[in-house]
Amino acid sequence: MHELVWKSPSALWLLWALPVLIGSAVLAHRGTRRAALAFAGAVMAPRLMPPLNAAGPVRRTILVVAGLGLAVVAAAGPAFGVYYLPTKARGLDLAVVLDVSRSMLADDGGDTRLGRARSAISWLVDDLRGDRAGLVLFAGQTVQACPLTLDRGFFRTALERAGPGAVGRGGTQVGPALDEALRMLDTSWDRDKLVLLVTDGGDQESFPKTAAERLEERKVRVIALGLGDPSDDAPLVLDGQVVRQADGQPVAARLNDALLRDLAAATNGMYVPPEAAHRLPDLYAEHFGELRRGDNQEVQEKHHRERYQWFLLPAILLLLAQAGAATYGAQRAPASVS
Repeated sequence: MHELVWKSPSALWLLWALPVLIGSAVLAHRGTRRAALAFAGAVMAPRLMPPLNAAGPVRRTILVVAGLGLAVVAAAGPAFGVYYLPTKARGLDLAVVLDVSRSMLADDGGDTRLGRARSAISWLVDDLRGDRAGLVLFAGQTVQACPLTLDRGFFRTALERAGPGAVGRGGTQVGPALDEALRMLDTSWDRDKLVLLVTDGGDQESFPKTAAERLEERKVRVIALGLGDPSDDAPLVLDGQVVRQADGQPVAARLNDALLRDLAAATNGMYVPPEAAHRLPDLYAEHFGELRRGDNQEVQEKHHRERYQWFLLPAILLLLAQAGAATYGAQRAPASVS
């Protein structure tokens, strides 16, 4: 059986709109019937108007719902069936360490911190060629969500599922997450290694600087991408509401950029501020391109065949068909008077 992966699985949430569309169509049909009867009366309405039965609306609704449903599936980027492309292994492993604590759901204006983190990581990983990437999620606990792999589809699926529910306990423990990244990277000895730490810098005394020292001993550099507001009075905002403590004081959610700068400096790495998140692939290539030495070994990189067109073309045809279909039939000819 072919493995199915989704390039943008979050688009599938739009399928929840289809039952709403069906309900709206039912209400619209009933409203049309009521309005016709109120205007012309039960006797004259059949003579003055086309048959107001449900067959036409049901037919158009089926076409619209099926077409939009297939369009949503196409937008989610289904891919199944694999093929392999030869590529040069450049000798680099990247462990992405992503903070999924509750504070990463904060809205600092626009998307959440976690949403911006997913975007920045996707831009970087999609730009890698021949480099393996793995994913570690952390909050109060640490979970290895994706081992080091060349399979970008598998990595993206794990990234899309990343959230507070992926770890067993709340909080923020940066130190153990960095140690887990080191264990992941220690599975190979002949490749250069990097850690991409993406967080708002919160930490509950988990000794992240000690963990950074262990990374430095193994010549592993840390790229620290900070997300959030660095001002001291930045509150935690979830779903547009300021989260408050029991005494009414706002819960602080400021970006601890000082810690992230220290972790990057301790490993001869790089700190990326929030406003530069969109430049992460360029900064990565600029500062760490020299690490891509490897042995120039040719490997087969796994890809999944995109199949969105299988769903998009039928969706277009169904929507065109409903556009040309009449909601109600032709008006009945008036009865002749002899």
